This record gives sequence, structure tokens and C-alpha cells, in this order.
Amino acid sequence: MGRHVITKRAMFRSGWVYPVAAFAAAAGLLALYRDFQLHESADRQRMLERGQTVLESLAAGIRAQSRMGRYRPERLENIFVELTQTPDIVGIRLLDPDGAGIAESGKAAFPTVTPADSPHWRGGLMTVACAVHFQAHGPGPGWGRGRPQFDEEGVPWVTGDYTLVAALDAGWVDVERARALRRLTVAAAVWLLLTGVVLVLVRARARHRDLATNLLLAEARAQRQAELANLGAGLAHETKNPLGLVRGLAQAIRDARETPQDIKRMASDIVDEADRTVGQINSFLNLARPKEPVITRVDLDALFDSLAPMLHAEAQAKGARVDVVRSGLHVEADEELLRRAVMNLTINAVRACGVEDTVTMSALRDEDRCAVCVKDSGCGIAPEDLPRVREPYFGRFHGGTGLGLAIVEQIVHAHGWTLRIESTPGIGTQVYLEGLRTIG
Repeated sequence: MGRHVITKRAMFRSGWVYPVAAFAAAAGLLALYRDFQLHESADRQRMLERGQTVLESLAAGIRAQSRMGRYRPERLENIFVELTQTPDIVGIRLLDPDGAGIAESGKAAFPTVTPADSPHWRGGLMTVACAVHFQAHGPGPGWGRGRPQFDEEGVPWVTGDYTLVAALDAGWVDVERARALRRLTVAAAVWLLLTGVVLVLVRARARHRDLATNLLLAEARAQRQAELANLGAGLAHETKNPLGLVRGLAQAIRDARETPQDIKRMASDIVDEADRTVGQINSFLNLARPKEPVITRVDLDALFDSLAPMLHAEAQAKGARVDVVRSGLHVEADEELLRRAVMNLTINAVRACGVEDTVTMSALRDEDRCAVCVKDSGCGIAPEDLPRVREPYFGRFHGGTGLGLAIVEQIVHAHGWTLRIESTPGIGTQVYLEGLRTIG
């Protein structure tokens, strides 16, 4: 319960981290992209101002060479050629009110745009256009609408709005944009990396704080459980004494000659129940107060041989048998604890057996290590029960305490061994104590 509460609290405390990190990452990327757009817009604005300056200069030059509503084509051409000598000016074009070309100069072909379409960006070129009003001045040759007539005094302007078009090299804008885009990519990657690092650090700190809190709670729970275990062990120990008296009195009543048969049966039941209760108390005491192992040399064959006779009676009552496979191995272990572990495993195995089933005790060597195996051909363990069989007080056999495998696992951990269980319902179960160090 406490662990569940701590987990919920940790989730509540650290739940804000991800939205804040996402917001910070999005805000940083948006700011970087906005800065990129501002730089690109500033570069284009500079280019546009340059184009407008060119158009204004061109319009002023055309007006300066015009006289009395007329212009001389050769002077107009000189102005255009001179202006296109500037490195960034690709071409210039003048269109009359009907859209026909009057004069043009340039190094390459460029699109014609109207003032409404200006500026036009394409292929490293910026094309701008503006309207310039010219009008004829006084009667004379070529006056009025229609195609102007050339004469020695120049060509008259047709009154109306003329279009000036200038194409400028905008390659540097594309170069700057590519550089800015690379800077944006690098900055975005660095920002995301920094955001991720900060997120990891915050989560690590929160995790460290949660682990520290859980550790303190676990220590408090362990201390409390130790106190309860000591209290329970003391209570169990004190309970055994009056149970011993009750058992002794019941046994005396059962063994007395003058005791009627029905009383003898009830007294015998009391003795059996007292023995069963004492057995449960002893199992609890073994689990509550684990013994530190005292390592000695243990003969596995002798250990198996000493256990087999004690199990024969119960096995024969079920029509089963107990076999020992001799290995000649000696191991380092606490003999009493190893004996208790193998005893619990074989008792469980016998209880799982039926008629003509077999329980086998053996040892399998692997270089300087070996495994003790208790195998039975009994009913097996259901798949849903297999993960729980090591839990204290969990059991499916009638009359069992449910502490056998819990005690075995405690003994295994005390020695640094491994407990492995394999079982197939209807076929049998194999339990291995692995990691025992062999001697000789």
C-alpha cells in the first residue's frame, strides 16, 4: 500500500515535467524560427530597397534627358547600358502604356512584371517594376496617339503610365538564407539537446528523491516487520509451552487403561492437532528468525540416504516411491539448512504424487558447481500458481503450512544459491538448488 501511494505521489510531483519540457522546446524552436524569418525578411527588404533605388535613378535619368515631351533613343540606350554596368543589375526594360518595349539592356533574359506583381523572386533574381508617367508637350511631329515617329528632334512621349522593370541579382539573399537555415538547424538541435538534458536531470533528481523516500519507507517497514517478527516469534515460542502441556495431558489420557475408547480417540485427535500446530509454529519460527549458515563439507549421498527412509512411509501410503541417485559429490553448505531445504522439497514432491508416481533426489555437476534436484512425476503445478508458490502461506495441499518453499528460498538466498522451478501439469515438477560449490 505504501509503495503504491509513493508511486502515485511521485507521478503527481513529476507529472508537470513533460508538459513544461514540451512547452519550452516548442517555445525555443518557435523563437529560433521567428528569428530566421526576421533575418530573411530583412535581407529581402534590403534587396527591395536596392531595386527601388535603381528604378528611381532610372526614372530620374530618363526625365533628365527628355526635352519638350520628347526623348532621344540613343541617349535612352546610353542610360540603360551605363546602369547595367553595375554588377548587381542584371537587366532593365522600359514599356510604353500599351506594354510594347521601348528600350532594354541587360546581360540575360529576365521576366517582365507589372507594378502589381512587384517584387518577383525566381532563380536568384529579384524583378521589380514601377509606373512612371510621361506626357507629350505641345503640337509637333508625332503628336498624339499611335506609334511615335522618329525625326531629328527625337521621339515624342505618348501621354500615359510607362512601366520600368529592373532585374537584380539576388543570389546573395539565397546564400544568406541557406546559411541562416543551417544555423537554425544547428541551434534547434542544440536547443532540443539542452531541453532533453535538463529533462533527464530533472527526472533523475525526482527519481533520486523518490528512491530516497522509498528507501526510508522500506527501512521503516523492514524495522517494523522485524519488530513484528520478533513479537510473533516470541508469542509462538510462548504458545509452544502450553501446547506441550496440553499434548502431554491428552497423551496421558489416551494411554490410560481405564480411559474409554471414545475418549481415547478424542485424546488422540488432540495429540495429532497439537503436533500439527507445533509443526506450523516451528515453520514460522524458522521463517521469522533465519539462521546464519555455517559452511562445512556435506556428503550429498549421505544426506539423501538419511532423508529417504523418513519419506518412504508417506510415499508408500500413496502408492508412490522415493529414489536416490548417487553422485559421490561433496559440497560446501550448512548441513542442517541444506537438509531442511531438501526435506521441504521432497515433502512437497511426495504430497504431489499419486499411485505409481516417483520422487527422485539427485545432484548434477557442472565444473566446480552442482545443482541439487528434487523431481517428481506427480500432478504438477498450474501455470497461474507457479509465480506464487514461493509466497509465504500459499499452498494447494490440505494440511500444509504454505511455508515450505518460502523457507527453502530463504536458505538459498543465505547461501547465495539459486532456486529454479519447472513444472508441467499432469507430468510433474523439477526443483533445482543451483550454484552449490563442489569439493574434490
